[in-house]
Amino acid sequence: MGWLRAGRRFQAANLAGACAFVINGAHNGAWPSVVTNIVWFLISLVSLVRIARKKTAAEPGKGPSREEPAATSGRQHKAS
Repeated sequence: MGWLRAGRRFQAANLAGACAFVINGAHNGAWPSVVTNIVWFLISLVSLVRIARKKTAAEPGKGPSREEPAATSGRQHKAS
């Protein structure tokens, strides 16, 4: 619906919420909830790592150099 962007703050809030629910579920012995929230925690963690990698790759001088030659298909062309 476009109400929320799944950015860094959103994923950090999901991560914190999942941690809180894991602690609460473990304290109360609600093990299915604990397992579900561990999975949710991992999803949020992976998303945050991907966001961080994308950000560092987009920063000038941090990502792959644009001057590197493109990979060839294995064929070498002779100059005429």
